[in-house]
Amino acid sequence: NAKKVTTVTEGIAIRQPDEIDHQGDDGHDHSDGDPHVWQSPKNDKIMVNNIVEALAKADPGHADTYRANGEAYN
Repeated sequence: NAKKVTTVTEGIAIRQPDEIDHQGDDGHDHSDGDPHVWQSPKNDKIMVNNIVEALAKADPGHADTYRANGEAYN
């Protein structure tokens, strides 16, 4: 049984250093961009949709359930 890997962050752009609000900066470096993609509800929806589609592809018999649950979550 082969394992599949899904990149849940597919389609999410990493905020670049000049886009990051440094107020309350906790001292860690974001010189390569901000990797904290889960802190945005917009990004969370993209990740949920990526997970739903990966599950639907891996288990087509339950695809409607995965999609309904993803829609309810979003």
